[in-house]
Amino acid sequence: MYGVIETNPMVEHTTYNFERGPVSLKQLSDEGGHVTRVRLLTEGYGGIRLTDISYIHAMIGDEAVTISDLPSTNTLWGKGGVKAVFVRWASEEGVYAKGLGLLDENNWSVLY
Repeated sequence: MYGVIETNPMVEHTTYNFERGPVSLKQLSDEGGHVTRVRLLTEGYGGIRLTDISYIHAMIGDEAVTISDLPSTNTLWGKGGVKAVFVRWASEEGVYAKGLGLLDENNWSVLY
């Protein structure tokens, strides 16, 4: 893409076949699933960097799912921003963000 930097891009020909509707973070945890991809979009605004969560994909067994009810957008970028939002969101759902792979930056694709 012209003018866009992406960390951890998807491997060519990677496709998801979502045969099931979106699941909540709680459902993902209850069914023993784990996060496989978090797409974050960032934009500089007034000297700060803001982040928008585009989507979160996960696996439950061998079934690909997408996560519903994502936290609000325009989160400050950085350790005190995105990860704090994910921890708070997981806590509200009664699950552990780290245990689901939500905090694993190897799962994150960030567009700058």
